[in-house]
Amino acid sequence: MFARTQELHHIQAHGTAAVEFGLMGVSVGIGLVGIGLAWIMYCKYPEIPARFCARFSRLHKAVYNKWYVDELYDALIVNPTKRLGTGLWQFFDVRIVDGIVNGLGRCVRGTGELLRHTQTGYTHSYAMSMVIGVVLIIAICVFQ
Repeated sequence: MFARTQELHHIQAHGTAAVEFGLMGVSVGIGLVGIGLAWIMYCKYPEIPARFCARFSRLHKAVYNKWYVDELYDALIVNPTKRLGTGLWQFFDVRIVDGIVNGLGRCVRGTGELLRHTQTGYTHSYAMSMVIGVVLIIAICVFQ
């Protein structure tokens, strides 16, 4: 039952073979007419395009500029996307991401500045640190 429904849907969506061949014929005919017109306008009578451009200058300019689709696409899609990307870069990347990375770097540097005084190179300083550590461990064990 399901396969039959799919088959009927396929036939309804595409039509019959006669319709398909008819549409293919129309398409080929339109293509051949275009080729013929191009041959007449550019090979047999090359002055026709110049006269057409002079007579219909606005239409020629619009067609020459591809109906200004690129300019419209730039104005509606490309430029707003660029502005959004620049804004996200200036706010999110510079302030948030770089802020986190630089903040962590400052924390590490500050911790290093505090702890560097413990690394003096003198043996008696290290021995004193070990004695203090042992006293703290014993105190924790005793008073727990």
